[in-house]
Amino acid sequence: MYPPAWVLLITLLLGVTEIQTALQSQEILFQETFETDGDGSRYRVEGGAVYEIDRITSELGLADQQGPIYWSRSSDVSFVGVPAPTPEKRAIMAWHHTIVADDVSEDFLKLFDNVVDWMTGGKAKATILFSPAPSGEGDFVLVDRLEANGHTVIDDDESSDLPDPASVDAVIKSSSGGSNPSRFAIYEVPLLSYRSTDHDDMLISSIGTTVTAELGQVSVPETGHPIAKGIRSSAEFVANAQSFDLIGDIIPGGATVVASFSQVTPASVDDLEEAQMVIDGDIPSNRSTGQISEADLVSSGNPASGVFGGDFAAPGDPKGALVTVATGKVKVSTAGIVSVGMGADDGGYLRIDLDGNGISASDQVVALDGTGAFRYGTADVDFPAGTFDFEWLAYNAGGAFGSELITSFTAGGGTPSAVDDWEWEPISPISSTVTLVGSIAVTTYTVTAAPEEKTIPFLVAIEAPEDGGSVFGGGQFGGYEGDVFFAGSALNKFESGVSTKSITWNAPIDVSGKENLKLTVALAATFLDFETSDFLNFYIDDGNNPLISFSAPSGNDKFFNDQGTNGENPTRLDLNFQDVTYDLPDGLSEIRLRVESVTTWWNEIVGMDNLRITSGAFEIIVPEVHIRREGENIVVEWKGMLQSATDIRGPWQDFADDSQSPIILGPGDQLPLQFGRSILP
Repeated sequence: MYPPAWVLLITLLLGVTEIQTALQSQEILFQETFETDGDGSRYRVEGGAVYEIDRITSELGLADQQGPIYWSRSSDVSFVGVPAPTPEKRAIMAWHHTIVADDVSEDFLKLFDNVVDWMTGGKAKATILFSPAPSGEGDFVLVDRLEANGHTVIDDDESSDLPDPASVDAVIKSSSGGSNPSRFAIYEVPLLSYRSTDHDDMLISSIGTTVTAELGQVSVPETGHPIAKGIRSSAEFVANAQSFDLIGDIIPGGATVVASFSQVTPASVDDLEEAQMVIDGDIPSNRSTGQISEADLVSSGNPASGVFGGDFAAPGDPKGALVTVATGKVKVSTAGIVSVGMGADDGGYLRIDLDGNGISASDQVVALDGTGAFRYGTADVDFPAGTFDFEWLAYNAGGAFGSELITSFTAGGGTPSAVDDWEWEPISPISSTVTLVGSIAVTTYTVTAAPEEKTIPFLVAIEAPEDGGSVFGGGQFGGYEGDVFFAGSALNKFESGVSTKSITWNAPIDVSGKENLKLTVALAATFLDFETSDFLNFYIDDGNNPLISFSAPSGNDKFFNDQGTNGENPTRLDLNFQDVTYDLPDGLSEIRLRVESVTTWWNEIVGMDNLRITSGAFEIIVPEVHIRREGENIVVEWKGMLQSATDIRGPWQDFADDSQSPIILGPGDQLPLQFGRSILP
């Protein structure tokens, strides 16, 4: 019979084992945390500077940047991020300056009255700043209503500083234009905007779009918001088809959708994920097949052409939402770096099987995700001499469609990414550097899914800061290690002689003889206003091909991800730092580490921290304890460090590491009453 004390020990070993994990067997070959300033001693910063608001105005002469701009360590900047609380109440409305005044209903005007009362606190004779000056019937119908209610409307003089907030009760930002999209971003006066392209820069929503549609019935649900008071639950606000600047798809947390309307929209293919769903049959479609002799596709009924003519009609004469998948072979006569590219309206990818093991996501050369007008993506590819299979996918959300594959006239790489017919040509049987072999087999998937009904906000209210209002994308960067990281904002606005800002580490990093090499870096970024020309790139040699590249995936998607270098599973950045890890090529002897970046506005911010180059495989260690009976004996096995204590609160003493596991205890092994656990060694 076992002593009671030992039985208790066995029970508690199972009960108090700690759940911990560790990564073992990795050697850190290089690490940069930016905790101390290494400019000159460890690395060289090109274009480094910090401009706070006063210096931006006095030295750069810029009045449109509403936050600091910099390429520096975060400790040198007053605030890295976007101020989170609203400066004052904000409202966003689906409206347009061209709306016909006679088509506007009294129901809408009552709602507009409530918006003004909410913004001004019910002030009887308020002063309203209209920006820019009213220019269409849709503007003047609002001005007339304001003046009929006893308010004073003044025109905004964009060439001057904003009026003292104490002299203005509310601002109306019109869809008709404006030279500074951030003019009112931090203006401490209530604001109503219907300028969709500026919503992100005013920090009130993601960028909206302009549509022409019949609004139909507008719903005003029971939200309890003051703007909805006395408004019918459903009413026609505007008759007939009109243009509307819509609210962006993403609004700040805590904002209230006061009114909305429904639109029936045809099925669309909006990104690479949905394109794959069409191919897999998850979205219904009709298939057509055919052959083309040049990498230049269009929808014949609604073509979207790039730089080059000679377009070939997609099989099946598709219209609307569609996906094309084209396969073929290309030949490269002389090994070396060649620039290739893909153009599309709306998106797609190019994959080339350079290693001859079949086409997969790892063969991705160029990717264009999201939607947008015809645009190009380019890359420098290191080709061996030979013939290679390729896969070219393109998709269309709706409307015009076209896609092209292009190659540079000359080898060597570095061909300008601004595509023209001086440097580039379509891939064809007569193209110079990358030549089409035979024809291209094309399968068209024309989407047949039923139209979708979508609820679209008509009016959104964002509260004042004292009532918990927060701006779109607001907040400081967080989740970094230590006290300092490196960051950049509006990098094209200063140090004009250095258009691309960079950090280059002084000494090559010796990795000779090392295996399983990886580069890991913690990254963060805002998600407000990036363009496809903005980027954050990491290089491991003196060449022009980044190992890691973050940019906006499309003209409509304003966040950063790395779909260009990790198309299968891109990482989307936000305000919290997250580790991004890439495998490094085998056989390297040294790494010449360099970071380059371009951003173009004060709220386009990137951050990096804790760069590491490691070797060795990951091994995840989880402390464990296992107990079993073998005849009259008890066997205890564990992973990690086995500890014991006479009290469950400790102190704990090491008993043995797992090199001593297992131990076998017989009936005669008397132990004192104690508690046990396994922890990381």
